[in-house]
Amino acid sequence: MKAIEASIIIPTHNKLSRLRLVLKAFEKQMIPSVELIIVFDGCSNETIEEYKKLNVSFKPKEIFCNENVGRAAARNIGIK
Repeated sequence: MKAIEASIIIPTHNKLSRLRLVLKAFEKQMIPSVELIIVFDGCSNETIEEYKKLNVSFKPKEIFCNENVGRAAARNIGIK
C-alpha cells in the first residue's frame, strides 16, 4: 500500500445533493495515494442513510459528529 500523499477533507451538514456531486467529480480522479475524508457535521439520520446508498468507485473515510460544530471545527476534526 502506498503512503498517503494528500488528504481531502469535506465537512458536510445535511447537503447530500452537493456531496453526491463532489464524490462523483472525484471518482475519476482518485488515486491510492490520496485519501478523501468526509466529516458529517451533525447530519440527520436520513442524510446519513441516503449517503450510504450512494455508489462510488472508492471508499472515503467517514467521521460522524453527533452535533453541528461548524464547518471550520468539522474540518479540524477531519485533520486529526
